[in-house]
Amino acid sequence: MADKETSRVQLAYKLFFHAVREPGVDQILQAAHELFGCPVLFTDEFFRVSSLCPNHATGNEEWDYIVQHKMMDQARILAIMDEFLSGEKPFYKIFYANTGSCAELPRIMGELVREDAVYGHIFVFLGDTPLQDDDFEIVQLLLDAISIKIDSRVRGMSKWNLAMTTKLQDLLTSDTPPHLVDLACDILSKGILGDYAILATPIGPKASQKAFAEYAVSQLQQIYRNVISVIHNRVIVTLIGEVKSHGGPRVLRLDTNSFIQQIFQYFREHDLISGLSNRFSDIREVYPHYRQAELTARLAEETGFQEPAVFMDFMPLPMFSAALQQEDAAVFLHPSLMELKQYDQEHGTEYYETMRVFSLTMHNRDATADQLSIHRNTLLYRLNRISELFDLPYEDRKVGLNILCSYLLMECVEHNNFVTSNAYHWTDPGESQKRPNGKK
Repeated sequence: MADKETSRVQLAYKLFFHAVREPGVDQILQAAHELFGCPVLFTDEFFRVSSLCPNHATGNEEWDYIVQHKMMDQARILAIMDEFLSGEKPFYKIFYANTGSCAELPRIMGELVREDAVYGHIFVFLGDTPLQDDDFEIVQLLLDAISIKIDSRVRGMSKWNLAMTTKLQDLLTSDTPPHLVDLACDILSKGILGDYAILATPIGPKASQKAFAEYAVSQLQQIYRNVISVIHNRVIVTLIGEVKSHGGPRVLRLDTNSFIQQIFQYFREHDLISGLSNRFSDIREVYPHYRQAELTARLAEETGFQEPAVFMDFMPLPMFSAALQQEDAAVFLHPSLMELKQYDQEHGTEYYETMRVFSLTMHNRDATADQLSIHRNTLLYRLNRISELFDLPYEDRKVGLNILCSYLLMECVEHNNFVTSNAYHWTDPGESQKRPNGKK
């Protein structure tokens, strides 16, 4: 058995040695097909076909799809990655897959990795052919042969783009040394025309999600000019240039920037939620605007927001959302809110919601009555009763601002579950039956 294994590996050395001397990688794949007697596929890092053998349909549904479309089915490959790979590991070793998504067409899979970067993927579709002891060694030889043929530069990304993304990474952390910040700003401002905005698109930890993020970064930079994307802390960060304003120096509206809508939609089609920062003109302001965009994206995801999420439209909720990651809501809430809520539960009134709408409309009585679908006199009666029952001077500016902020905090709590203690029941149970001023 040892002699047979040795001779097979030696044959692989011989075939790959001669194939490497030919132009391209087609001859290498042809040699691998001869060795295994099975279909062999080499794709780029985004699972687009670089070479395959045989180059015709075989009657197998998956292989025939690859031959026809010149790429792997994205849903299938992402399912395979989720099933067989750990999302915490950036790269994987050669492995054999014959269960789950690969049960109908077992295969050997491997990645071509150079300098901690993926350049491509190899697939040997064994099918009914049993896995042999030296198969992994031969696949490694196959990857080595292809590696010789691959240019050392990053595929699909020019040196210019690579330099730009590196400089963008430097601006996405708050502790980058000043001289590196100066260099990054100088290079980015020359390559990306202002004004700017940041789009942040959080991704999950799965291997398939990471693979899609890498694909998306490459695609965005090929499709749109004045756009640079990087993956930073499991977030696709896209710096967008030539952003138009509307109604003010920093007011950004999507109807005047339709290409940003297209980027939003691109990620939405892949079930990813994005957040967009304010518009800015100084490239040095990348970091705070990245934080704006990320907070908006996470808040939109947690609240189930379906429209494109723009920071200015969400303010001040991202600010409260950030605060609630550090403190319990009970630290900030005006005590009357919980008293209003509990009084409503006990008496069937609607004082809590009335004060909420009244606060959010900035004490506009007509707008409040309209939103609550009640008569203006009914609203005035409720406001008077709230003032009497709870000794609540809501017309005082500081009190009114506190109440408004409290409602916004509660909105974050209800959507995000940031609260860590009993914020909804933070009054003493013994005091819960008492009303301010002893009134019912």
